[in-house]
Amino acid sequence: MSKSPHSTPQEAATVSLADEDGVKRILIDTLFGFAGSMWRGLVEWASAQMLRPGFELAGPQDMRISTCVEDANQAMAVIRAHHARWTAKQSQREL
Repeated sequence: MSKSPHSTPQEAATVSLADEDGVKRILIDTLFGFAGSMWRGLVEWASAQMLRPGFELAGPQDMRISTCVEDANQAMAVIRAHHARWTAKQSQREL
């Protein structure tokens, strides 16, 4: 896995979504990943476009939500690590 800012999974990402009816949903600590070399360029392009001075469509923290990996083995490692953190948080809530 490379050291791009888009390849490090975040501890607690918050994603806000709105559907065509304007219904807003907030996803907290949700894994949002891309597998394959083609996605890193898209994420970097989106960051450059969405963070342009004077035309900001997102904040820098928003552009760190996604995780880019090269292959299925890396994707599974990210998923397992995220699941382990999620399971630990759930266990703490039950105490």
